[in-house]
Amino acid sequence: MKTNLLTYIILLYTGVLSGQKDHLFGEIQKIIKNEEDVDLSSASGTMIAVLDWDSTYTYSIGTLSKESNIPVSDTTIFQVGGLSHAQLTMLAYQMFELGLISQSDSLKKFKIAPFKDSWINDLTIGQLMSHTSGLPKILPELTPFKSDPDDSYINIPADTIDKYLAIWSKVNTANKLSTHSQYNYYLLGKILWMVTDTRVHKEGSFIPEMKNTFYKDVEDYKNSEIPTLYTAQGRKVGFEHLNGFMPAMGLLTDLHDLIILSQVYLRLSGKDDFKKFALEINANDKKNIKESFSSGGFRWVKTKKSGNLYFMTGVMKGCSAFLGFVPQTQTCVIILSNSGQSIHSLGMHILRMINYQFTRTY
Repeated sequence: MKTNLLTYIILLYTGVLSGQKDHLFGEIQKIIKNEEDVDLSSASGTMIAVLDWDSTYTYSIGTLSKESNIPVSDTTIFQVGGLSHAQLTMLAYQMFELGLISQSDSLKKFKIAPFKDSWINDLTIGQLMSHTSGLPKILPELTPFKSDPDDSYINIPADTIDKYLAIWSKVNTANKLSTHSQYNYYLLGKILWMVTDTRVHKEGSFIPEMKNTFYKDVEDYKNSEIPTLYTAQGRKVGFEHLNGFMPAMGLLTDLHDLIILSQVYLRLSGKDDFKKFALEINANDKKNIKESFSSGGFRWVKTKKSGNLYFMTGVMKGCSAFLGFVPQTQTCVIILSNSGQSIHSLGMHILRMINYQFTRTY
């Protein structure tokens, strides 16, 4: 009798979870169909994960390519560009906990030769993480090196980036109106890789459970589930070679591993030291800056009902990625797509839906 009752409870619980998952997917499909700022038409495959406290729902939409019948899955590898920053921030926090670095450490500690006589040498890890360094959004001097429009960074090694950053700093002071800069995370990635401690990273890999997360070119990655990439206009392109920018935005990962990373973020979001390290909001007057970032480099939105929503995006020529989470409600949305069409609007719509608990009635 007890066995039959236990079996009934398990089946009932499984049915409830399945019903919740199906209902949520129906609402997501309505968003994709009806919202004007959501467009997945240029992608062949998109993966979505929704985390809600202890429940995780994953959804596969489409295939590895427009000619393939193999569906994308939670182990399909994507290049996530700027979303690499979420991994770098977590890596920095692990080093902080182990006493290997401090947010007040400056670049001087790491003895990067090109910046010896530059004010860049005085920038701290905290400034790089929070985009308060004043570094430029772009270096015009690097434009001539972008000779391949589909592979913009292949001809830009690290020493070239360092050279022109140093030259720029000699004739420019820190621009406090400047906000997001890829050079912040370029420098952050550079110095984090200088910390050779296998407790935090080993041969380009990180948290042991994250088996498919590396900073490397796709040619060096042996995995059969690699999608064909498409531009926002639907044209095929290859994975970009990040060259010198590899430590900043060269993360290869899959949905399974990003779920693990997001679960760690949600779990740590209740710790005071982590909130200060990664989620603290810059107290500067927002009227005097273009954007505001958290101490860990997350863009943020203050919602009416659920507290702060933190998010990062990554858009490459042929990939787009989104990760957003709300600590107060322990919810998170992750999206990976094999198109250069940004999917951040879809991510924000889903987060809004699961936090405000409204049901669409299209």
